[in-house]
Amino acid sequence: MAHKKNRNVGIVGIGQTKFSSHREDVNQPEMIQEAVRLAIEDAGITLNDIDCVVHGNMELFEMVFQPDLWHVLGTGAYGKDSFRITTGGTTGATLACAADNLVASGMYDVVMAIGFEKLQEGHTTGGITNMADPLWFKNLQTGALTGSTAYDMILEFGEERAKRASMLYRIIMDKHAMLNPNAHRAFGLEFDQMDDLMNNSPKLVGELRLIHMCSQSDGACVVIFASEEKAKKIAKKPVWVRDHITIHREETFNIFGYDEKY
Repeated sequence: MAHKKNRNVGIVGIGQTKFSSHREDVNQPEMIQEAVRLAIEDAGITLNDIDCVVHGNMELFEMVFQPDLWHVLGTGAYGKDSFRITTGGTTGATLACAADNLVASGMYDVVMAIGFEKLQEGHTTGGITNMADPLWFKNLQTGALTGSTAYDMILEFGEERAKRASMLYRIIMDKHAMLNPNAHRAFGLEFDQMDDLMNNSPKLVGELRLIHMCSQSDGACVVIFASEEKAKKIAKKPVWVRDHITIHREETFNIFGYDEKY
């Protein structure tokens, strides 16, 4: 049976700041406000047309509790229904899922999803290593640290194949970044550089190389979702959300203790 949403949902506006390692010229609400303004202008609407605001970041990284309350100064969420979402490294995707659900369900007609990080002002490693009790819940951190996942891939597929796959994916991600003028790092990598990058790029630990690492960036992105009726009035050509799916794989880490292979 084909899946059918309650209502069709379209994207009618997008705003994105320039991403960089430091944005010392603005605080968090000011940086977010830049993206909000761009999205509102892109959609050709005003804040009064927004029914709900969905806000998300990894609050442990900036070490600011419930930042959405402070960020009202930049989000325009004062007096509006709002949600705060944090799912670690998947927060950005979860924001899109939540906004899609809120509009498709009929709860709201126009939802503004706001994602940001201002990592210059926090300590990412400190946030990750303190996310759980280091004695009793240390295995919960393996999802963020990814060491055990990488080890599983090497055992299952072999070291050489895992190394090639990871570098191939890195080059693909760089090609995506090259399409975005706001991206923090866009190197113009090509597939014929794979062997050179695998063997000669700077190492961090073992075969984990600097080129594999994501940047600590300051920046914000805002996406406005609208019901089909509203979207057709707001935008000449809305980008329709066909659907989304979330997957939870329990085998990616072991809550109760390490496997024998560890």
